[in-house]
Amino acid sequence: LVLLDLRMPGMAGDEVLAELRRNPATSGVPVVVVTSADVAVADLAGDDPAVTVLPKANLSAGSLRGAVRRILPSVGRTSR
Repeated sequence: LVLLDLRMPGMAGDEVLAELRRNPATSGVPVVVVTSADVAVADLAGDDPAVTVLPKANLSAGSLRGAVRRILPSVGRTSR
């Protein structure tokens, strides 16, 4: 599981996501994008079920836990 911000110095988060998807070893790793940017999952990752966006405005332990629970089953894993 990767928690990723879109606005980072050096390499932007969307570039990091693209690199993760290009690499066969990391292409299926689930990604929760935690960002203040106004972006939709479809704009960022198309129909990739292993990516979800969590707005920083809604960030809490519960919202993060919910995002992780939603995304892990999408890649065939279960939470413990």
